Amino acid sequence: MLVQDTEGTAGPVLGVSGHLVCQVLSAPQPVFTWTTSNGSVLSPQHDYAVHEPKLVDGLTLWESLLEVKALGISERTYRCTATNTLGAATTTLELALPMPSPYSLQVHNVTLTSVAMSWIANETNPAPLAFTIRYHPVYTNKYKFVEIPVSDNGTGKIYGKVVRGLTPGIRYSFTVAARAHQRASHYADPPLIVTTDGMTVIPSGRLGKDIPPEDFRDHHSDTMPPDTSHVHIGQNHRGTGIAGIGTSRLLLLLTALSGLLLLAINGIILACFLKHRKTRQEKDASKPARVVITPDGSFDDLPP
Repeated sequence: MLVQDTEGTAGPVLGVSGHLVCQVLSAPQPVFTWTTSNGSVLSPQHDYAVHEPKLVDGLTLWESLLEVKALGISERTYRCTATNTLGAATTTLELALPMPSPYSLQVHNVTLTSVAMSWIANETNPAPLAFTIRYHPVYTNKYKFVEIPVSDNGTGKIYGKVVRGLTPGIRYSFTVAARAHQRASHYADPPLIVTTDGMTVIPSGRLGKDIPPEDFRDHHSDTMPPDTSHVHIGQNHRGTGIAGIGTSRLLLLLTALSGLLLLAINGIILACFLKHRKTRQEKDASKPARVVITPDGSFDDLPP
């Protein structure tokens, strides 16, 4: 059967490599050949990797993946040719460069279970359609992700989000990437390091270079419990939100220490009282008993 259709997509850039996917409807199984725009056949080397073809739908849809490892190379256009015993078909694919990463990551409020953060999007064409926040405790690589459509938040170049459902007292790493049609950026570096006890915030090196709007509030999901904390752009991350948490913890600690001190004093007083009573009882028990007997057994003649 002749190859019926060949189509290609330039996948988002992941890490330090780019992916090109070539799909074809073919029976029997086709042989894929990748070439540069001038017809040079690509062979596996340090700049490229051609993955084994795979049957996608279990019937006739085959897929070949070209991984371009060195994004600094000048070649951006590639041709994919699928051939079987009945014919061949060719398509041209273009490798999309990664979008510029967001920058100026900032923290505006920290509670025991949430972090309010903002960032600035680089000017790109096309503009970002969405952002992805990636976060995890610093002692593990078990990432969690929050997808944020551009239409849902932000004004102009500045965007923000309240990440909820965090564990109190944990040191988290937060970073963000931009995404458009078939393109994506690397995650912003360095990440934000935030401890959810409100005591430690290590911001990006570009913190404070761009002044955000006066006020920005995040659109939280209906599946999340409402949070009284909002993103207040321009509020320093060492402001009332964090200070309030620290003051509450200090008052709680002082109250607990005062209670323990009063309990210890009461225990000492009780121990002294019991010891004094025991000593007096032992002293009374050691005195000899005095018995007075009269000749006629009357108590009237007892000496005064």
